[in-house]
Amino acid sequence: MIGAYTEEGQDGDYSFLSASFDNFSVRTIPTLVEIDLNEEAKEMEQFSGKDTVRAIVLEIESENDNDYNFSYEGKATAVTDTGEELTGFTSPDSTLAKEYTEEDYGEYGYIYFLLDDTSAEPKELEVTFEVPTRGS
Repeated sequence: MIGAYTEEGQDGDYSFLSASFDNFSVRTIPTLVEIDLNEEAKEMEQFSGKDTVRAIVLEIESENDNDYNFSYEGKATAVTDTGEELTGFTSPDSTLAKEYTEEDYGEYGYIYFLLDDTSAEPKELEVTFEVPTRGS
């Protein structure tokens, strides 16, 4: 981990940031990390043979207090203080993006934002979450 982001106005202590959508909430601490890629990942087109990548990672906990079903895709976008716009993607093992039922209380997962510059150290971050879609 290279660093973490705090909510504007906080005193610098790292605590969960929260977003709420009609009784569904997500909590996260955004962190800036450097990831050593395995051999399989290095061969993927998006990494162009890099050995490491830098990313902003949202480790997400979700909480559902609704009495109806809805879908949450775990989609988010971020804009850094340098103006770089990033599209997030969830990890393959994430249980965050799914169809939630009335009985589902909480899930867990990661949203990753890959930075183009492997030495970038954004100082500020604005994250926008896509809202859940109410089911029938």
